[in-house]
Amino acid sequence: MKTLVDFDGVLRIAQLELPADDYAMILDADAGAPEAECEFGLWLLENGRETLAVEWLQRAAHAGVADAMQWLGKLYARGEGVEQDEAQATEWIKQAAAHGHPIAQRQVAELGL
Repeated sequence: MKTLVDFDGVLRIAQLELPADDYAMILDADAGAPEAECEFGLWLLENGRETLAVEWLQRAAHAGVADAMQWLGKLYARGEGVEQDEAQATEWIKQAAAHGHPIAQRQVAELGL
């Protein structure tokens, strides 16, 4: 069973303020919206929470979000938030390319994957 927390209360206690767009995105990600999960993962990445970002990007990638797949490929290649793994990096980039991600398609073409 999922426990619901008063998100506004947590923000007050932590003395955090979020822009309305970020607030809505986090709630959508928590509700399981794949695009929001990807966006939240990227937000976490921007805020130095690489390991947690990978978890949210994986959720989005498994739901078919090509941008999340491409980012996972990049993170596995760099070893950011995960142990560096060229095989995983290649697999995620290939999947992103297959889902129409233009950067991943160029990467696949340039690397001859």
